Amino acid sequence: MVPKDGWQNLLESRKSKSIEFRRREASLLAMAFLGIAFLSVLVSINYQDYPPLLVQILLANDIGLLATVIYYLKTKNLKLCGFITTGIALVLNVLLIYSGGKDDTALYWVMFFPLVAFSILGVKWGSIYTLLLFAISNFLLYVPGYILAEYNSVEMSRFLMAFVCVCTFSFINEYFRSREYSEAKSVTLRYQMDANTDALTGLPNRRFLDSNYLKNIVKEQEHFCIVLADIDKFKRVNDTYGHDIGDEALIHTASVFVDNIRSSDLLCRYGGEEFLFCLPNTELHQATRIAEKLRADLEQTPLNASNGEVLKLTSSFGVASLSKQTFEDALVQADKHLYKSKAEGRNRVTG
Repeated sequence: MVPKDGWQNLLESRKSKSIEFRRREASLLAMAFLGIAFLSVLVSINYQDYPPLLVQILLANDIGLLATVIYYLKTKNLKLCGFITTGIALVLNVLLIYSGGKDDTALYWVMFFPLVAFSILGVKWGSIYTLLLFAISNFLLYVPGYILAEYNSVEMSRFLMAFVCVCTFSFINEYFRSREYSEAKSVTLRYQMDANTDALTGLPNRRFLDSNYLKNIVKEQEHFCIVLADIDKFKRVNDTYGHDIGDEALIHTASVFVDNIRSSDLLCRYGGEEFLFCLPNTELHQATRIAEKLRADLEQTPLNASNGEVLKLTSSFGVASLSKQTFEDALVQADKHLYKSKAEGRNRVTG
């Protein structure tokens, strides 16, 4: 069976960037937009009543959140923007503890931080950010002379106990949610791999080509070629030696082809004894040269079958370019060239 290749990484990346990505994206944007709206309202209504330092803290965080949202909408860099947004929230909470907020009520707002951190960053980084805030909070609250606010001892101890409870349950919830998601994703991906893989050769099948690969390439581009290959007189191999040896011939041919294509190319089992090569960034003359090399390598690499027979296999090829035509049109053209190779004696390339 042909070993795993880059095409499976393409399938995996498409399937993994789904529900979990959208969940974290929603958490990030919800936190950012709620923060922007809430901070803007607070500042606009209470800027005359709040201490100047508190107003400056709220404005700075408001601007930071707005800049992060704009940056995310342009780059879609969820990981970096998650770190920045949660970092802004952490700094805001630290400064609120330091200043006391309005009438020293800042501690009530700090309680929400673990929910935000775990939701946006997940278990590992959510824990790191939350523990960092917890450590800083302890330092500011219990080391005299470092904060402007005046909290009483009962209020501080109740806050820390409540904060630990929120952290604990946030961690437990995110830990088991992420494990369940990972297991479900693994099962789903395994089914997707099975559905998109030819069981005999291990190559991607026609389903993968239609539902995955073609969605990731430009349908009409100047430098993209396809090659259709068909094992010559394959029916004779099946009729003479049996279907088991026929299967060995298919596996052998697939292995020879895989060993002689570039990492950027895609090889599919297209049906029966037919194989389809997708060659991005390739001119027609280059594709023809690649097909000729594949033809020669297969001809020079006989199959040592399990029944002791040494079978010399050959294949015919049809080459076509996507230049000024769709993938479907190019496929029809490659098929015509393939049958021309067959008609002219087999074991040749037409392009």
